[in-house]
Amino acid sequence: MVDVGAAPLLEAPQVRLEARQGRDGGIVGDDAFTQTGGNRGGGCAGAPAGDGGRFPVRRMVGDAVRGEADVFADGHDRVAATLLYRHEGEFPWHKVPMRPLGNDRWAAEFTAELLGGYLYSVEGRIDHFATWRADLRSRFEAGQNLGADREIGARLLEAAASRAGRLDAGRLRELAAALREAPDDAAALALAEEEEIAELMALRRQADLKKPPSIAESLDWARTLLTLGATELTDDLTRQTLSVLLKYERDIDTAMAELRI
Repeated sequence: MVDVGAAPLLEAPQVRLEARQGRDGGIVGDDAFTQTGGNRGGGCAGAPAGDGGRFPVRRMVGDAVRGEADVFADGHDRVAATLLYRHEGEFPWHKVPMRPLGNDRWAAEFTAELLGGYLYSVEGRIDHFATWRADLRSRFEAGQNLGADREIGARLLEAAASRAGRLDAGRLRELAAALREAPDDAAALALAEEEEIAELMALRRQADLKKPPSIAESLDWARTLLTLGATELTDDLTRQTLSVLLKYERDIDTAMAELRI
């Protein structure tokens, strides 16, 4: 937890990070890792954590808070990791993709901008798309036929499209069709390794909002529903009022896709 208290006059406010287990965020702080695939992954030695989590780690308000964790899986599967954090006054988690440092170590940073408490955690998962893409290159270099592998990749893209908003879903389906219809395996591999595909799939893995609603925006939404005399939250009413809760078109689009409305 990050507990940011008001500072005495002439002293800058401080951010205190406590490493402890949290009820609503999985394992928080030391040994931070949330398993999402049975026993396929694990992690240890999360940071920051003062003396194994027994003492708080302090930061100045506005400073970057660096989080690290060991994230790994058995076998040859690729993994991805995400640093999650939120202020105690917020409900949704902010998500920051972590970058590999080598030897199973991953890192990311967030900025503690507000006084009060923060919770933080690390989530690790099998990255099925990255695993597929690495296998595709290995099989191509070994001279194997990639017909079945191309179909698997196309289905991964289509599955991601089903969870995407209209801004991305159409493009993901176009890429799936292009992967199937590529004139040869070399062209299919080149398409699979394009940065655009990796970025689109990363967005789907994060399933995050550019600006999650604050408490104030949540209250504004509740007041709007009361003003409209709503007695139940229908799909039509949600579509009409989401702009009160979410400020970016992509966030509204993502929310509607997740809610299937």
